[in-house]
Amino acid sequence: MKQKDLQIKALMPRPIHKLL
Repeated sequence: MKQKDLQIKALMPRPIHKLL
């Protein structure tokens, strides 16, 4: 996982990584 993904999941702990 990328640091950006971790930051995004930290800010919005939602299944957004699926959209990315």
